[in-house]
Amino acid sequence: MCCTFTESKMSNTRIYVGEAQRQGKLVHVLAYQNTAISNRPNAMVLPFPAAAKMGQENVIDTRKFKNFLEEIGEATRMRAKSFGRRGMTLGAASFDSDSLAEVFDSGSYTIVLATNVWQIPEALSRVAAEKRPNVTSDFLIGYNELYPEQPIAVCCWNGAIEAEPLMWWYEPRDTKSLFVPTMDAHSGKAPKVGEKVDTDHIISVGSTTGNMGSKVTYSQARSMPAEVKELLPTNVHGKRLPDRLENGDCLIKTAALHSTREQLFSGGAPAVEITRGKFTTVMNGWS
Repeated sequence: MCCTFTESKMSNTRIYVGEAQRQGKLVHVLAYQNTAISNRPNAMVLPFPAAAKMGQENVIDTRKFKNFLEEIGEATRMRAKSFGRRGMTLGAASFDSDSLAEVFDSGSYTIVLATNVWQIPEALSRVAAEKRPNVTSDFLIGYNELYPEQPIAVCCWNGAIEAEPLMWWYEPRDTKSLFVPTMDAHSGKAPKVGEKVDTDHIISVGSTTGNMGSKVTYSQARSMPAEVKELLPTNVHGKRLPDRLENGDCLIKTAALHSTREQLFSGGAPAVEITRGKFTTVMNGWS
């Protein structure tokens, strides 16, 4: 259900990806949560197809409103059906590879935020021993082939954890597609695109500039800072992955998120689709 440095059991994964405006700029938002079990220090690894260097300000501590991602998923749960996704390779962005990765705590995790995989080994030496995972050269080499020269978040934990969602925003390279990090590997080896893997995902998608889809009710809205509310949608589309798929990431075209009701009623609205490899399917319909 994600990539980890050492062996782990991951389940009940919820992901939200969407568009928003922050300080006058278009940004993409990723919220990610699962149940993770490991018998040693470990880390979940998330790549970002970002157009600008990321820092600690790009991650949001969600402990005071940790129900939001479950509520996004629940908004579409009754209509969720199986769908596919795809692996992808992105062009490189230009970042300062000589600088050190950032290491900081956010909620239940210690996070290493690197501009490329080669910063990770040194950065792990700055993670507290109780959360410091080992990483193999096989993992780093293989991961670099899939996600060269782009920001990578290494989210470190120890033992069994049911943590609050991780929430990130970033300026995207591709403004016409949303990237969903669903590449899978939990053995300490690099992920392999196309191999069959077990999945357990609910994926939701939305835009703060659109109002199509299922209505989301946030029970902890009063605890959300204004800058967080600006990043979260009022309406979403969602699907649950089938139990077993070829390994890869997902893509969702953003055009359908901007359709008007006139387009909807005239039959001219593009479908909200999610793609993985050769498989493309429609997410839950307009409402």
